Amino acid sequence: AAKTFNDVFRDCLAVKHQLYELGIFRTVSILIDSAYNDSGEPSGLEINMTVEETKRLRGKVSSAIAANNELQGLVSLTVRNVFGRAEMLEAKVSTGKNVEPSYELSFTKPIHAKKDHNVSFVVQRTPLDFPRSGYKETSTGASVQYSLPSKFGDHMFKYNVDWRHRLVSSMATPFGVRQHAGHSLKSSIGHTFTIDSRPETVFPSKGSLFQFTQEYAGLGGDVKFAKYDSKLQTNISLPLESTLTLALSGGILKWLGERNISDSFFLGGPSSVRGFSMHGLGPQDQGYSLGADAFWASGVHLFTPLPFLRPSESGIGHYLRAHFFLTAGNCDSLTLDRRQFSNIFAQLRWSYGAGLALRLGPARVELNYCVPKSAQPADIHFQVGFGLHYSC
Repeated sequence: AAKTFNDVFRDCLAVKHQLYELGIFRTVSILIDSAYNDSGEPSGLEINMTVEETKRLRGKVSSAIAANNELQGLVSLTVRNVFGRAEMLEAKVSTGKNVEPSYELSFTKPIHAKKDHNVSFVVQRTPLDFPRSGYKETSTGASVQYSLPSKFGDHMFKYNVDWRHRLVSSMATPFGVRQHAGHSLKSSIGHTFTIDSRPETVFPSKGSLFQFTQEYAGLGGDVKFAKYDSKLQTNISLPLESTLTLALSGGILKWLGERNISDSFFLGGPSSVRGFSMHGLGPQDQGYSLGADAFWASGVHLFTPLPFLRPSESGIGHYLRAHFFLTAGNCDSLTLDRRQFSNIFAQLRWSYGAGLALRLGPARVELNYCVPKSAQPADIHFQVGFGLHYSC
């Protein structure tokens, strides 16, 4: 309980911030005044809060990044404060070049009026094209997600059921991919633990990110596996308003039934090891990527202001930075023996280069000139990447 006026003032600011985070109020005003009893004597403080709600119905046209790292157009319709407890109902339709539209309907309910403590329900239908692997996939499913903050980090628990229909997309698609064509049903539970001390995600100047994800599939359906992956990033402020970013990620997958290409690890592209084609690293059959059971990726990045463009909040320098990088990684199909673990680290692929990085809402767009080492003919020297999450 508050004992001084400063305590009351601090608690009022915390409540105001919490109300704003719910996303249903346009303004929140707080008035603190003296309180008096029936005899006209002071009896503490009286606090009045005046709020103005945002419009319940909101439409938006924007861009989104698909699971195959392609930029898509997005149209969304949001209904806020559905039942008067800050619930949110959102419908999304997105489409891109040469792909069918994808649909998503989600309902999110905060718990104890906290934005980061919530439960959400999602149904979706998402068609995806993976030309580097020679197949297309349509995913139809539903999920329940529970997010819970703690003093150590944020937890996210998820149950997902997903019906996937895969078709080969080319006459040249090899048997290694064709054998995965048809229907499959995945029923899985997952948990993600995140510690994030970065002030922002696009161009963080300090702070670190640690994220560990585990998923188990086999609660019904024909897909069975145990999957673990993690990500670590730290950011160091340097002179001249520059930032050095160090990133490391890795994962391992244990099949408990038949292998499934949709749940395998893929590596390479503008959001992982730069300079290599999308999903271009790892096991292949006649030039088509098959996915892997384990991967690792690392990166060193230097973001600096452009000459004469200081990174102020409103100037061009806030949105545009110079980017210098060195990335490395590898992925492979393996069993849990020491020899194969040695190979995945010894036979690395790496690249270096420079370019421009652009802030585009919550995403970062990179235009890089890349020099891939241990390269293949399909590897790319000039690369444009869109990303919300970069593995290295």
